[in-house]
Amino acid sequence: PSKQDGLRFGFGQVEVSFAGGFYPFLPSVEQHRSEESISALVASLDHAISQARVSVRHLLKLEVVSEEELSQHAIHSRSAIGSVRQITVPLQFPEGQQYGFVSHDALAEAPSLAGQASEALVFIHGYNCDLQTALGRVAQTFTLGNMEPHVVPFVFSYSGGNALSYFGVKTQMRTYGEDLAQFFTELGNHFSEVHILTHSCGADFFFQNWLSVERCFRPAERSIRPGAGLKASTRWVPKGRREGSLDSRLHLATLTMMNPDVLVETLVELLPSIMQHAEHFTAYNDSNDGALFWSGWLQTCVPRWYQQRKQPPEASTIVFGTQVESLFLSISDTHERKLSGSLLNGALQHDTSLTHLSGFRVARGAEEHTDGHGSIRYSVSGDIPGDGSIDIIDCSNIDQNVHGLRHNYYMINTQMVEDVCELI
Repeated sequence: PSKQDGLRFGFGQVEVSFAGGFYPFLPSVEQHRSEESISALVASLDHAISQARVSVRHLLKLEVVSEEELSQHAIHSRSAIGSVRQITVPLQFPEGQQYGFVSHDALAEAPSLAGQASEALVFIHGYNCDLQTALGRVAQTFTLGNMEPHVVPFVFSYSGGNALSYFGVKTQMRTYGEDLAQFFTELGNHFSEVHILTHSCGADFFFQNWLSVERCFRPAERSIRPGAGLKASTRWVPKGRREGSLDSRLHLATLTMMNPDVLVETLVELLPSIMQHAEHFTAYNDSNDGALFWSGWLQTCVPRWYQQRKQPPEASTIVFGTQVESLFLSISDTHERKLSGSLLNGALQHDTSLTHLSGFRVARGAEEHTDGHGSIRYSVSGDIPGDGSIDIIDCSNIDQNVHGLRHNYYMINTQMVEDVCELI
């Protein structure tokens, strides 16, 4: 595997199945076209994005108030948000009714009223995966999971090699650092929010290039406003607002890794820095993942100097994607965020034993309750450690649409696809 000079851009149309059956000839990239830059690419996609948004109806809230109340509200909003705008729109309504309609085009001057602003999702694939396969997997995930139309998918592809070039792929990942930084920087000219989704070695690719791309992301809202997040906002992951701010960098809303092929030693070194920018980190791990078992075996047997690893030979080789113990951010005595949990020290520091439920597992700060119909319900207690910004999802018992290696089922397993799309 080798890296070509410079970034190349383009888009493709993918045909996928969403009628309940899967076929060997789908997904299929039917048409594709090259573009000169991210700006040209976004401009080409703009029409398709607009059409998708127009097809979805949005409800706006309209309150009738007095002139005095309107003035007071404008003053309050101006101090809280930074700017207040006024527009005139043609409103059509049935006579005698208290509802009306406005066209999407009539809101062109105020696009935020026409629905949620577009958000980018960047998918980073694993090794032994070509661009066409990666495009098909993203399209299948979006279709089967019914992803919201304001989320715009992108694939950052690198030279993924083949089945016999595992270490060759891994040792050249860092050469993509500046290209990845350029990509995120240009993406920030068109989007405020970004979600990053990785599979397998794509996780290691992101970690290895983190120091190169860290400058592309704004600080997390959790860092700016203590307490922001699950309890402070109706939106689980707070948005990175640009109003009144000179910071035009991307806001990393979610970082999601599926079957991550990255070592725990790398995770421990870099995740605290990443969480200074990411609002939420989710890992879908599988302790029965056969591909990650062989990855761990290879990385144990091959000399560490060849893998460019810093750890001494006696240090353990543990692949993060096979671990289903607790992991969370805690605040140290010096007010610094640090990683804690049984995943790091091999011993339970808190009551975080796990209970099986529908293939996934839930934390048993969660007490079991049985209703009159024999169903088990879980109520989560308030003493679960951490700030809620890290989730480890145990997929070890999922058995629907899962192949023997248990490594590439994320885009066809309905439980996983729907959970990922709802998270984003």
